[in-house]
This record gives sequence, C-alpha cells and structure tokens, in this order.
Amino acid sequence: MDDLTPAPYNPRKIDSEAFEKLKESISLFGMVKPVIINSHTRIIVAGHQRCKAARAVGITHVPIIEIGNISTQDEMRINLAHNIAESSKTKAWIADADTLPIGYTLLPHTRFQYKENANPNTTKDVGKLVMMYSNFLSVVIDDDGNVLCNSDFVVVGKLTRNDVLVYKLENAKREKFLEYIFREYGVYNYDGLSDIKNYNQFLAQPPRPRDRGFTSLLYKKYVLPYIEEKYGTDKSAFKCVDFGAGSARSPELMTKAGYRMEWYEPNHLVRGTQKINLKAIINAIKGIELSIRKDGLFDIVILDSVLNSVISMEFEHYVMLCCNALIKSDGVFFTASRSELSATGVEKREKAYTRHSLSQGYFDKNNFAPAVFHGRWGMQKYNSPEMIDAVMKRYFEKSETVSAGGVVNAVGRKPKQFPIEEYQQAIEAEFNFEYPNDYRHNMHVGLQALVLDEIKRRDI
Repeated sequence: MDDLTPAPYNPRKIDSEAFEKLKESISLFGMVKPVIINSHTRIIVAGHQRCKAARAVGITHVPIIEIGNISTQDEMRINLAHNIAESSKTKAWIADADTLPIGYTLLPHTRFQYKENANPNTTKDVGKLVMMYSNFLSVVIDDDGNVLCNSDFVVVGKLTRNDVLVYKLENAKREKFLEYIFREYGVYNYDGLSDIKNYNQFLAQPPRPRDRGFTSLLYKKYVLPYIEEKYGTDKSAFKCVDFGAGSARSPELMTKAGYRMEWYEPNHLVRGTQKINLKAIINAIKGIELSIRKDGLFDIVILDSVLNSVISMEFEHYVMLCCNALIKSDGVFFTASRSELSATGVEKREKAYTRHSLSQGYFDKNNFAPAVFHGRWGMQKYNSPEMIDAVMKRYFEKSETVSAGGVVNAVGRKPKQFPIEEYQQAIEAEFNFEYPNDYRHNMHVGLQALVLDEIKRRDI
C-alpha cells in the first residue's frame, strides 16, 4: 500500500465510529473487494477508506485492479459506480459454487445468472466505463453461490461479455458479513471537487426542444395561468424576467407572443455548440438594465430548474438573492425544482432523464450530488419540498410550495429585505460570472448600481 496514493477528490467522508466498524470488518473478513487504482498514477480510484482501515489494522498489501489511461473525471465516475454497486438490489447467483476455493477466482460471465436488472441505468453507465477502459468487475459470493455484494456488476459482466472476479466467503461468515457490508460507512462531501465550475452548470438543466412550443411545466401550469387571471389580455400591464433561462427557449416564446420579457443565463451557449455566447449574455444584461431604467423592477420573476444546477449553498443564496432583488414589492416569484424523488426513484422507471444517473442517490448533507455532462463535472441538487419551502421562507414574506411527483413548484410574494452589501455581492457573482481562464466581462456595473438603488427605494 505504500505505492498507492489517495485521490484528492474522494467524496466519502467517514466518522470515527464508522471507521472503527470498517476496521472490524476488514479484521474479520480481509479485503474481499479489490482496490481499483489508476495504473499510471497509482492513485486509488475506489477503496480509499478500505485502504485506510486496512493500514490501521496492520495490513500492508491489498489486492488491486489496475485501470490505465483514465481521466480524473472518469476515475470519479468509477468511484461512484463502485459505491452504487454496494447497495444493489439485483438478485444474482452462480451454480456449482462448492467447486470454487475460498478467496478470489476469475469466472466467465456465462457462470452467472440474475433474476432481474434492478438498476438498468446504473448498469448501462458502468458498462460504458468497462468498455472504455478495462474490466473492474468484482463480487462477493457465499458457499451456495449467492452474490452478496456488487450484484449489478454481474449484470454488467453478462451485458459486456466480461469475466467477473469472485471472492468466495464461507457460509458461516455470511450473516456477519451482511451486517457489516450494508452499514453506512461515511457520508458524501463534494467540497474537494475543484474541477466543478459554474460555467458548466447550464448543462445540468433539462433540455428545452425548440420545435415543441412550451415544454416548461412551470410556465404552463403556473406562470401563464397567473398572467391570464391577473392581467387578462393586457400584455403591456406587466413585465417578466426569466433568471437562469438556459437556452432562453421559454422567454423567446413569450416575446413572440407579445409579452414584455427579459431573460438572463450566464452559461448561454451558441446554438448547436458548447461555446459560451458572451455577446448574447451581455445583451441580456443590458436588456434587463434598460428595462429597469425605463419602468423599475419586474412584476414577475421566473426561476425554472435553476435550484437544481447551483454548485453550492453559497451560489443558491446568490441566485435567490438576485431573484429577490429583481422583483417589485408587489411582484410574484415562480420557481420549480426537481425533487429527491426524481433521483431516488429513477431506477424504477423504464424511461427517465438520466444524463447523470451514476450520481443519483449519492447526496451530501445538502442533497448535492456530482454529475457528468458532456465529459465535464457539474453538480445537481435535488430539493425536497421541505427544502424548497425553507428557501422560499428565507427570501419571501409569503410563499406557497406544491410538490407533484418528481417536481417541487413554489410561488413567493413580498420579497424580504437583506443588507445592501449582500445584494451587491450576489449581483457581482451572478451577473459578472467567472468564465474559463478566469475571464470576467465586467459589463454588469450599470445594472448593479441601478438594482441596488431600486432595492433601497423598494424596501423603504
């Protein structure tokens, strides 16, 4: 183990009690799962805490599986895949297990059977990683051939026609092993993921097809009905802004329909590319500035799916404070967020939005989980109805939160007052975004001064 290096990004943090249990487990059963490492850097890809515990009980050598020529991003995807496989619900087994010795044996995929693939999205993603790099599949079985741990890897082995490394454990140790293996060894904390950048977070939002009209349920079920009830056909009596508008598809449709509509998306891309469209972003900032200069703050502020794509609690505060800042004292705020259910229940649905399924369910204490978008790391935050309700009450005097399936919708009124310095910091962070190579456009100054002045008057 002296040749192995812990990865700086290891997302699982373990407390002293859990660490003692992990040490007990390794003392009783040994290293029944191999450590996965990057063969070029000798960095541990999966098995960080097990190595630490093994060293603590005097073990100096551990079984390893080497993977070569792998990016840091995919190292972490494999780490997540390995953690997910630990809690697999797929039932799998082999026949004639009594012919195998205790310990490790490499078996062809044809020796395995499984009843049902309980996690099709996970096995699909793991299969891609196996095909891209190399075979890192391993399971633990008992004397009867039942797969006790990592049964998803059996499915992957059969789908990709790869051998599976088996560790056979005596039946006498099975019950005790199951007690230890299904303990929660630590919680997830992603603060160390320095590769995650704000300018990748647009990719975390759901796609808005340009040929289908309004696809945003927030607009269809809340914003448009409110406008019809409040203003009827008088489209000049109010104005809206969509903050974090993504591709700006919904604002485009609103503008075409004759509504007074502005939008802002700091990660807006040139259509059909992955290039940041700075010209459009700056024009959007100037559009908001001109609108406020002409007739004040906005009657309606819309935040659609953005609370899923913030990278930290700090940026959640910045986003919400900017929305709070842009709205009139008698205006209305609408937001929607995918909930915990959309992540934890995704494996049970045959068709699901799964660009980032490897991370689903692996939340830190604030319900953040890492995700990979077009080869780049980002974050997803899955909000419970209670979390959204707490957010709304922090920024608005009056609010209503409604949960429907995998989505939480909320409406806020009467924006609360915050210190002017906090507004200034939030506007600086959101409207003068950090882009690649530490670039900032500094085109927000006029808007910032204008909004701060409006807030002072609004909150008198």
